[in-house]
Amino acid sequence: MSPEVQMAIASLREGERARVEKALGAIGALPLYRADLVFDPRTRIVTGKVLITLTPKKESLTEIFLRITPNASNEGSVKLSQAQVNGAPAKLSQPDVSLYRVGLAKPSPVGVPVTVELRVASKVPEGDLTDAMGGLDDAAPGDYGAYSVTPEVSCLAGIIPMVPFVRANGELAAGPSGIGDLGTFDPSNFVVSLVVPSGYSVIAPGNLLGEVPEAGGTRFTYALAAARELPILVTKGYQMAMSTVGEVTIESHFSSKDAAIGKKVLEHATNAVRVAQEKLGPLPYRRFRVVEAHLSHGAGGMEFPGLITVAASLYRGSTNPLAAMGMPDLSNNPLLAPLFAQSLGAMMANTIEFTVDHEVAHQYIAMLVGSDPIEEPIADEPLTQAVALRIMEWQRKPELANEIRNSQIKMAFQMMRLMNRPDAKANRPTSEYTNNVEYAGLVYGKAALLFDAQRALVGVNAFDEALRQYVEEHRYKWVTAKTFTSVLGRVTPSQAGPLEKLRKRWWEERHGDEDIGGFNLDSLLDLDDAQLGKAAGAQGAPGAPPVDPKLLEQYNAAMKALMGE
Repeated sequence: MSPEVQMAIASLREGERARVEKALGAIGALPLYRADLVFDPRTRIVTGKVLITLTPKKESLTEIFLRITPNASNEGSVKLSQAQVNGAPAKLSQPDVSLYRVGLAKPSPVGVPVTVELRVASKVPEGDLTDAMGGLDDAAPGDYGAYSVTPEVSCLAGIIPMVPFVRANGELAAGPSGIGDLGTFDPSNFVVSLVVPSGYSVIAPGNLLGEVPEAGGTRFTYALAAARELPILVTKGYQMAMSTVGEVTIESHFSSKDAAIGKKVLEHATNAVRVAQEKLGPLPYRRFRVVEAHLSHGAGGMEFPGLITVAASLYRGSTNPLAAMGMPDLSNNPLLAPLFAQSLGAMMANTIEFTVDHEVAHQYIAMLVGSDPIEEPIADEPLTQAVALRIMEWQRKPELANEIRNSQIKMAFQMMRLMNRPDAKANRPTSEYTNNVEYAGLVYGKAALLFDAQRALVGVNAFDEALRQYVEEHRYKWVTAKTFTSVLGRVTPSQAGPLEKLRKRWWEERHGDEDIGGFNLDSLLDLDDAQLGKAAGAQGAPGAPPVDPKLLEQYNAAMKALMGE
């Protein structure tokens, strides 16, 4: 076994290698990605080389395809060149914007490793610092900031070209469509180094093997085993807080200006990891990292193996929710700001906790149990929503879970309908969704509520047992949109038929208005004189004047117009 694979294996917890090999065979035969890169956030330029070692398992290799996910949203942003196969020059072509093909001069036999070497060069796009919460609009599709540079943090998810998995029908997994996740890959081993200028730090999943000074900068090296991808983040002016849950060290990385919230995020992650492991089984890695990042277009977080990012707008929204939601003028309004700050502040605090729980749930649903997020996004996002609610309930927070269910999951569908988007079949590829509003309403909203209906049918104990079996049986493997319902039906055989009918009702048919109901704007937006008077008095101004009834009428009319009622 190579030294690189041995370094990668060290990232796994005690006993995890045996689980990997039970599911996948010899860990040393997994794809091995090695990268030696240099990045300067000031120029936004990345250069370096990548070596990929593959061991054919079922048939000989005659060509190797490589997916570059950033190119799907920013054509040509990552360029590959100077391909070699086992040290000899090889033909490199580009069938589409996010896919490269390396031709092999002769077939590589089953069981014989083959190594591809390539040069990588990229000018990373600038991140969108103006994007606020609620960016679920009809803007051009993108990658939610997964590949971008901002002054505090750069996200380089996708800089390493990876071999797309092959679907059951023999087709290559598709690239990102600009809506939903960027993709996922077969479990692989990684050893990656990145040189950055002095004053910058590098965060990635796995073991940090070292920080070695180089001329004008520092080389950071990470190793990770049996992971579906390895993102790289580069930070400046960040702090870190740590905790432990058994064998797992949890790190929260955050901007120094967001230290209070960064430590609260650590608390949320610690609690979520503790209860998730009790109910779903062990996380695979010794380290689990949470990183504040500048995400866009309404993304609250992103999941990767052993690392999650959480949107900076959520951190800052916990202290200034009005500004985070794109209403800085209202945050200075002496009358309305206190009223909004109280309700929105609580909402933002709940949202950041649920976001952390959602991304922790993704460590099991998507990262350990793999599915095709482009062809069947419904296979992981709705179940992840359900598991995130269970994480809250396992922490003995049923009221908060129910509040999130109503204010975020149900409301995602209700807001979609309020914006005149029709109810529709939820089970379809991301490429068939027209915008983020529709995607959020149907995938994160309506489809997630299937699991409430299924749990009500079989009972909470059977539902939790099915979750545990689902993770244990499919760890490092692949599932489809029907797999969880099948497992739940096996746990409760007498209900297998009704469970499948529920799956079809919520995912294949159009009963959202009937099953979820409409959104009552009056309860959220109508304010009376006493409420506004209390808000004005909360500023500490003695003898606050009464509110002009005309102002109250104008306010309610304006809010209803804004919401499209």
